[in-house]
Amino acid sequence: MARGRARQRGRFFPANEIHAAAGGLLYWLHYNTSTSLSAGNNHFFTTAGAVAQHNTGIMIVTLQDAVGISLTNNSIRRHRLRA
Repeated sequence: MARGRARQRGRFFPANEIHAAAGGLLYWLHYNTSTSLSAGNNHFFTTAGAVAQHNTGIMIVTLQDAVGISLTNNSIRRHRLRA
C-alpha cells in the first residue's frame, strides 16, 4: 500500500517516494523469461502506525538465476531488516 502512485515503466521503478504499511517493493515468483527488475533512487518509508515486525522495505523471494535484478541508490527508513 503505497501513498500516491509509484511511477513505473515495465519493471523499472525510478525515483519514487514510497510510504508503505507492510511492504514497499515486493518481487517474487519470477522464472525463465520474466522481465528483469530495475529499481533506483527510490525512498521507502514506514507509514505512521504500521506494525514494525510486519514491515519490509524491499522483499525478493523465489527468483530463478536467469532473471536479472538491479537495485541502486535506494534508501529504506524505519523498516524491519531481514536476511
